[in-house]
Amino acid sequence: MNGIDELRRTLDERATGLVDHDISARTAAVQHRVGVVRRRRRAAGAAGVAAVLAIVAGVMLLPDDGAGRPEPADRIVGVKVPRELSALGYTYEYSQGIEGEDGRAVVRLEASDQPRLVSWATSGDVDKVRITEPLEGEAIPRESPDFMDWVYVPAGTEQSIRITADSGQPGLAVYTLGDERPDGVTSNGVTFRTWVGSERLIDAAVGQPGQAELTVPGTANGRGVGFYFFCSGGPEDGRVDLYVGGEGPLSNYGPCDDVVPADGAQAQSGAFPTVPGEDATIRLVARDANGDVVDDPDIRVGLGIYGQRHDPITTDGAPDYLESNGHRWALEDLDIGAGDPDRSSRFIRAPRDHGVVLAVIRSDVRDASVEFGTDGSVRSNGGEGSVTELLGAGERTGYRVVEGKLSPEDRFQIAFYVLADALDVRSSTD
Repeated sequence: MNGIDELRRTLDERATGLVDHDISARTAAVQHRVGVVRRRRRAAGAAGVAAVLAIVAGVMLLPDDGAGRPEPADRIVGVKVPRELSALGYTYEYSQGIEGEDGRAVVRLEASDQPRLVSWATSGDVDKVRITEPLEGEAIPRESPDFMDWVYVPAGTEQSIRITADSGQPGLAVYTLGDERPDGVTSNGVTFRTWVGSERLIDAAVGQPGQAELTVPGTANGRGVGFYFFCSGGPEDGRVDLYVGGEGPLSNYGPCDDVVPADGAQAQSGAFPTVPGEDATIRLVARDANGDVVDDPDIRVGLGIYGQRHDPITTDGAPDYLESNGHRWALEDLDIGAGDPDRSSRFIRAPRDHGVVLAVIRSDVRDASVEFGTDGSVRSNGGEGSVTELLGAGERTGYRVVEGKLSPEDRFQIAFYVLADALDVRSSTD
């Protein structure tokens, strides 16, 4: 990088270039650069250990208190239920089953201190369903074999999910996090995985309770470095400062929340450009409203540094793999172009032979104001930014100039990703 001041200016431009009209939303999966906004958003709920309450078609599932609760059924809507699912290297265990009526099923999950998966099956001959989360949101079509797809519910998030079947009755299965952990650095109940999408772990650390600062050494091995970190139990009016290569702070993050994530890559994130061999050591400091280091026996922090093959502040390439919504996604199609002063928009269709597609639009625009995505709900007023959204097969997405004109120096990238999970699905009879 050409100095911390230039880096800070670049990231600040990227942070302010996008106007998020739903700023309370928190992305859970693709851990992208500053300014990533998901089209399908989740509102973060109250954290802490909470019971799971599901109400479907007049049936109430009891809280999972481990006392007197019946064992989950082996079949839902006549389909054998896997006892375990594996998502991003983590094992999830079957906890509760729900049979729908009148072609739909609904589950309402209160916030928990652990992530969960909600998977589904149908009794009909057609696998296509529509997923609505939250219930007032837009339905997304999904098509996959029974219990081979899921919705990821992050820790600290309350979620309502509706499954509507095109054929027969739908059934839902709720899975809770098990004990198995993927390769990586695991400490004090938190794992920073060896791989996050196409990013490989350089090093990571998890502090002890009460430790409000830590340093993770690192040397860049590519054109970019990504980082993932969490801060839990700190003051609500505090912040997190990150210092890169002994300089900074790079940017202010925060405040801390109430959840210590089992997966360190499912918390806050960022990235910066590098050259191979450059010092990428990051120091994390949690501060209170006065700027002092937090002095609290309950605070917990953790930080992981990852190498990236692509420069995160260019649109010349795209990662081969990304993560979003508890899934791993593989690059299927990539459209890269320069700005054209005589062209005011560009929309292209997602691949048609996949049930659901992840679209990632990135831009580097000098002067024009541009709206992105299927519904144009995200705007860039110059600088760099990106937007991520889930699309149905063949659905169009892209960008539209709403003010000013593009220049040949402007850059755009539209990347389509398809599901590429390495599933470990074990039947209930194994």
